[in-house]
Parts: sequence; structure tokens; C-alpha cells
Amino acid sequence: MRVFVFVALLVIAATAPAQAPAVTVHGAAEDTAGAAVGGVRLDFVLWGSSEKKTAVTGPDGQYSIELPAGRYEIQLTLPGRQRPQSEFAFLGPADRKEVVLNVRVPKDTAAALTEYDTLGEWRVVDQQGRGIGPAKVTFEALQRDGRRVTFSVYVPVSDEEKEVTGPVDTDPAGRFVFRIREAHLAADRVVALIVTAEAPGYLPRSERILPALQFSETGHLYAAYPEDGVKIVLKPR
Repeated sequence: MRVFVFVALLVIAATAPAQAPAVTVHGAAEDTAGAAVGGVRLDFVLWGSSEKKTAVTGPDGQYSIELPAGRYEIQLTLPGRQRPQSEFAFLGPADRKEVVLNVRVPKDTAAALTEYDTLGEWRVVDQQGRGIGPAKVTFEALQRDGRRVTFSVYVPVSDEEKEVTGPVDTDPAGRFVFRIREAHLAADRVVALIVTAEAPGYLPRSERILPALQFSETGHLYAAYPEDGVKIVLKPR
């Protein structure tokens, strides 16, 4: 009997679904003047489940909540408003322990919905911080299912923009300026931006750039990547 029970427990353990790893979601709510806003409610509903978890910002505008990693419907309710605004995002991936999700609260009537493209001025440098150029940089979107998807970006040429489907060239100081359409980095599908730099005499290197999530003053949720300060450091061969 003891052997039978032991074997049964082993079978149950082997067939039980794996527990999703936990991720801490935290951030702040501010109005368009930068003042903290308390009483902002965020409801998180795991996709395929009716279970809802709620976080409310305190007087300092801050909140924090622990959730299983996964795809969520996020319902935002601002103070004094009854009707929530709803958006979807993937909170994870499994190896990401925290996600920043901030809220911008309008002081008056919100403007019409606009796109929130990613604008960047980043650099490729050596281990001493000196710019490497010319170098070539490629972009990939890391999907929530682990796939890496390439896409076109826009770069400045004279007074215009040019769409580039392949690698982007840096200037002699290792600088590269770009714009990525918001649709390529949708928070519901994409968990990170992978940037790979290559230059003659150096080993290629890929960096995974993680975004913060941002509710705009119109209630639109988008992925916010750094505009500057990102450096891809290459080592000599």
C-alpha cells in the first residue's frame, strides 16, 4: 500500500502544471506636471482566468504588486472616474523579476490617441568607452514565445528619414540614431529589444534592452525604451 501511494504521488507531481514564476510589478502615477497622484487603481486579470488582483497608488503615487508572469488585461481606473480603461501586456518573461509600469494622469481633457514610437540615440563603444565607427547594428524584437523577429527602422538622412530593413550604420563616433514604429514593439507581444553590434576587429555582441511600461495621459499602454544612455560594448578579437 505504501509503495502504491508513493508511486501515485510521483505521478501527480510529474503531471501537475509548473507554477509560473513571480514577477514584481511596480511604478508611480504622476500628472502631466509631475505631481504624484494617489488613488489610481490598477486591476490585473491573467489571460484565460477570471482571477483579478488589484493595486492602488498611495499618497506618494507609488504602488507594488507581485503576480505570476504571463499575459494580462490591465484595467486602469483614475480617481473620480467610474469607467476603467483596458489594455493588454505580457508581464515577464520568466527570467525577468520585475516590471516597471508607470501611469501618466491628465490634468484636464486628454488629447486624441497618438502613436508612441521608440526614439533612440545610442552608441557602440570599446571597453574604454571610446566610440567605434563605422559599426553595424541590427534590431530584433524578442517575442513572448521566445522568437526573435527582425523589422525595419527609420534613420535620419539629411533633413529626412530613411527606412532601413538591414543593419544600421553608426557614425565615426559609434553613434546611431533611429526610430522604431510602436507596432513593432507592442507590449502585448514583445518583451525586449535585442540589439546586435558588429565592427571590424571586434567580437559581435548582442544586448537585451528591457522596456518600462507606460500608461499615457490618454490611457494608452506602450513600451518605453531608453532614448539615450545605451552603450553596446565590444571586445577586441
